[in-house]
Amino acid sequence: MLSWPDLSLMSNGWISLKRSYSEPFSAQHIAQLESLETVFPTLRGEWESSGDERISIVYDDNITLGRCEKVIRQQLSLNVDHLNIDSPRITGHQSLTMSVSSRFSHPQFLYPNNQENRRHLEGMCNERIFSDRLVSEREARIMGEFVLVTRERSSRPNSVFDTTIHITDCEGSACFFQVYGTMEAGRLELISESRVRWQNAILSK
Repeated sequence: MLSWPDLSLMSNGWISLKRSYSEPFSAQHIAQLESLETVFPTLRGEWESSGDERISIVYDDNITLGRCEKVIRQQLSLNVDHLNIDSPRITGHQSLTMSVSSRFSHPQFLYPNNQENRRHLEGMCNERIFSDRLVSEREARIMGEFVLVTRERSSRPNSVFDTTIHITDCEGSACFFQVYGTMEAGRLELISESRVRWQNAILSK
């Protein structure tokens, strides 16, 4: 007992809960629960992020210069809803809606009425971006379950978590079989009571 940290989870309520299990909690188990218990009320609820990313490619067909623009729109949401006591972790659901489209822009004074040529140039733009001349837009809605656990060597153990995602469903033309399954998803960092950083995005409540 002397080697255990002084934790609120050692209160009478937690000791009573501990004794109700057939296998007693270890000191590490209780320490993890202490960390998760502290932050769970803040993380609980829905977090959202949305934004556009634009990537431009200069196009040269030896006749005129144009620009292919790849536009990625995404909306990411996390719904944190459960603190698991048996296996110290926070769980919830993730939804990512993403669309990718391409656009070709060129000087307006060139071929203003030549629709066939415009379609050809736009098709070449799609081919450069998607490797498929027949597709100009792709979209997907990816849904799954995620898990947060405390990082062992974090300088801020109550604010930085390792995340794992298990993708269970995907809808849209950009879905493919490799998207399903479980994967490591980097770290989630609690910035404030209303902001977190995850997947290179800032999510807000």
